[in-house]
Amino acid sequence: MNSRNLATVLPISMAVFVLVSVGCSEDPVAPEPAPSDVQDQTGLDQVQNDPSTVETVDDAADEGTGVDSEADESDAEDASGDGAVDIADEEVFVGPIEPDGAPKILLTINELPVEMNGSQGYYDNETGPTPFQLLLPTYGFTLDVVLDRSSAWIDPDSIDVTCDAAFGEIEANAPLAGQFESREMHLRWLVPEGFALEEGAVSCTGQLANHDGEMSNVSVVSFDVEEIGERHPFAELDEWVVTFSRDYADISYTYDGDEVTVTFVREPDGERDFDEDMRLLGFQGDESGEGAAEVEAYGQVGVNDIVRYLIIDGTMRNLRTMYGVDPETGLPFNEDSVNIAIYKETDEGAPGTEYDGSFSIHGVGGPPPEGWPDLFGLASDIDVHNPNNEDDAREGWGSFSMSLARVIVENPAAQALLSEFLPTTGTPVGESDLDAVFLSEDYESGDGPTGTGTRRNRFNFQLELLTKGLASLIAHEMGHSLGLTPCGPPPIGLFGGIFDPNWMYGAVPTCTHMDLPGLNVMQLGSSLSTDIGSLLGEVYFEPLNLAY
Repeated sequence: MNSRNLATVLPISMAVFVLVSVGCSEDPVAPEPAPSDVQDQTGLDQVQNDPSTVETVDDAADEGTGVDSEADESDAEDASGDGAVDIADEEVFVGPIEPDGAPKILLTINELPVEMNGSQGYYDNETGPTPFQLLLPTYGFTLDVVLDRSSAWIDPDSIDVTCDAAFGEIEANAPLAGQFESREMHLRWLVPEGFALEEGAVSCTGQLANHDGEMSNVSVVSFDVEEIGERHPFAELDEWVVTFSRDYADISYTYDGDEVTVTFVREPDGERDFDEDMRLLGFQGDESGEGAAEVEAYGQVGVNDIVRYLIIDGTMRNLRTMYGVDPETGLPFNEDSVNIAIYKETDEGAPGTEYDGSFSIHGVGGPPPEGWPDLFGLASDIDVHNPNNEDDAREGWGSFSMSLARVIVENPAAQALLSEFLPTTGTPVGESDLDAVFLSEDYESGDGPTGTGTRRNRFNFQLELLTKGLASLIAHEMGHSLGLTPCGPPPIGLFGGIFDPNWMYGAVPTCTHMDLPGLNVMQLGSSLSTDIGSLLGEVYFEPLNLAY
């Protein structure tokens, strides 16, 4: 994983790059593989279907790349004064740096970067370029004009976008500019059902000018269109419950003053595995600090319950944000949301806490399955076009937070970063007299003895790292259960397992994984142990994965 500038994760829409199973029934039954069937390449891994039996068809829907941001009310004003539907007001297009010559634009689908939208080939192990083509549904995707940050002072009347196919009653090659809404450095049209395309090949062209009359480059994007029918992976709301209460092991550690060794016995011990995992990190202590057992906040009593609440709450918020759903409720809340509901087991609206086949469940906590000591997580299937519900709360499946904790406590760099709370080198939360002060619901900045604010700030910093790490781990395994990441380039795959394309980052990914710059959710998992600091940046699904 690699550092990426700290940024807010943008909401992403339900997406539609769809997997098609060749030679399978419309509703294939996923096998029940054992952990011994898994080819562990990375740490974040899962059972893989035979790629020769799986074909993926890429349909598009809406999602973000980091260029996008919320539009303000001024975007809806009549910038040109002609009384027509506006595509932009000038202020939207003022870049953060001094404009330099003619504007530069990218016409694309679903904000996909140029490397992924099929307008240029990809390089595979220094061969190529190899062409590929996107396959879209007839509607529900976005057509985007993305401006380079050096572009500014765009003339909104100059925007010229056409496609050589009819969008409903809009004839082929007719101007489409009036359909777009403006966002920061970005024009966007979410194609509705009433403007659906016919099946076939489509090519679109875009160009615009600045107020000096300098024309931008001509940007072209081409794609194929096909009805997707039942292959839509989120045609219905997909309900998931994430649990943190399972107890499959007795987890402990030894410390010789130099090295930490995490050990466990595979039998329940009456304590949730997640709590034991957090104890390794110093986030579940003996509450020996003054007032630690009595302090109240967030409806919880005692430091341990408060800290557990904060970890789970932060993890769920990050997880939900990655899928573009409401971070509070876990439900889809706008057109940028994936059609998925993500509950924690204590949520009032959760469909259940025990798997019954009507929803999917994902367990967090405890060690990996026997024989796979480096595994961070395991999904029970790569669920081709997502027809099935999954039970990933069983022993040996789900997200193994013990593995994450072990990587941290056994990694010298991580120890240096997190040393204040580690039980081996510092004082766990709840064992300092300062902890009950800053964790109290009545705490205000400046309260408490000297050092309270500093310890609180360090706690919050480590809480941010931990919750992002846990959320990215859960999102990764859930992503596999939803069908990510298909192997090969579009339209066969979503670049899963492509060997060293020119825009890929780092190690050669295994099939169903891809590694891009930044903390991409579906990348290889092994690099987590070498770059903990990347959790300070944005945690995101790369565009093709989230467009699925």
